[in-house]
Amino acid sequence: MIARKKYDVFGKQELHLTYPELSFVISGIFIENSIIKIDDLFRFVVYFYNRDCNELQEHTDVLKAREAALKKFSISKSIYQTKDFENAENEMALRFMMYGSDNLFNVFISLSFQLSNMLASIRKNNKDDTWSDRLNSLKSSSEVVEISERLDVMRQKILGDMKHIEQFAMKKELDNQFKAETAML
Repeated sequence: MIARKKYDVFGKQELHLTYPELSFVISGIFIENSIIKIDDLFRFVVYFYNRDCNELQEHTDVLKAREAALKKFSISKSIYQTKDFENAENEMALRFMMYGSDNLFNVFISLSFQLSNMLASIRKNNKDDTWSDRLNSLKSSSEVVEISERLDVMRQKILGDMKHIEQFAMKKELDNQFKAETAML
C-alpha cells in the first residue's frame, strides 16, 4: 500500500487542478444531461472511498455512511440514484482505490456494498416467490453470515473498534423511541 495522502476535498479550486496526479480518475467520465458537476462527484469519491472518511467511522452500515457523505457534497437522492451517477461513481471509485493500492479497504468497501444489497434482497418477501426461491434464500443466509463476520474483522482492522458507534446508535434509537411514545400521549 502506498502511503496515504490526505486530500482537501473542500477547497475552492477544482480538485483535478489542486491534485493533478488524480486527473486520471475523472478522465473520460461523462454524465448524461449534466445532472451533477464532475468536480462535485470527484470530491465525493476522493472523500468517501478513503479509509479516513469520517462517515465510515460514524456509521456501521456502509450505505448510511455513503448517504451521509453524499449530503456533505449536497448530492441529492434524485441524483445519486440515477444509473449514470452510479456508473460514473463506480468507475471513479475503482480508479481512485486502485491508485491508493489499499486492497484491503477496496475489498472491504466492495463487499460491504454487496452484503447490504444481499440483505435487502433477502428481506424482500415477494408473494410470487416459489418454495425453491425461499429455500435458496435460506441457503444463502449462511453465506451472508460468513461474509458479515469477515467484514466485521476487516472493519476492525481498517477502522478500529466501533463500540462507541454502537452505543451511540442504541442511545439515539432509545431517545427517538421515547420521543415517539411521549408524542403519542
